[in-house]
Amino acid sequence: EIVKFLVQKGADVNMPLRSWEYNNALVMAVRKGKTEFLEFMVQETGADVNMPLQSGPYGSLLEAAACMAIIEPVKFLIAEAGADVNMLLQSGKFGNALAAAAAVGQIETIEFLVQEGADVNMPLESGDYGSPLTAAACWKRIETIKFLVQEAEAEVNILLQTGRYGSSLAAAVCGGETEIVKLLVQEGADVNQQIRRGRYGSALAAAAYWVGLEIVCRGFDRIRSKGKSRSGERTF
Repeated sequence: EIVKFLVQKGADVNMPLRSWEYNNALVMAVRKGKTEFLEFMVQETGADVNMPLQSGPYGSLLEAAACMAIIEPVKFLIAEAGADVNMLLQSGKFGNALAAAAAVGQIETIEFLVQEGADVNMPLESGDYGSPLTAAACWKRIETIKFLVQEAEAEVNILLQTGRYGSSLAAAVCGGETEIVKLLVQEGADVNQQIRRGRYGSALAAAAYWVGLEIVCRGFDRIRSKGKSRSGERTF
């Protein structure tokens, strides 16, 4: 009743907030799990679900919803409110809704977003990761990685335009999870790929900087196995 009263008195549901955590009232509703409040503001007040958010951890309302442990707000925003699943964001931590879901490992949300047309290989323009696969690799979400690569056909060698790491393999290396590094290499990740973004330049350089000898040695083993001639001799 209070919400309805405030809206009737002219409260702007799209007004940006100075709070870093909650960009506007809609994000507040999503992050607090208040789905009824969200539905009211969208259906009754004409709230813009695709309005770019200029500050805070989320660049869009859908991105904020994708970080939640429940899928209902995501389904409502897409199926009933017309949220754009491939909206490129100019602010926030993730770059788009799929990358946000991949970072937190919400498989049900990820599957729904892909089913609704989310592009797993779309170059991102903002955020810390550059792609959903890189976000999953950074946060050690191995089941998410398997789904993205094996079922959604995410490209393991895509060169990223933004983010801290430059590639999904470099992100996995920085995370120090050998099983994830091995999985990406088994799925075709190029251990010699020269990275154009981020601070490392290659996955091996990232390993030398961040992790123990095990991953570095595995990288050399992979390079050596590719360096064998047909006679079985090393070519370098």
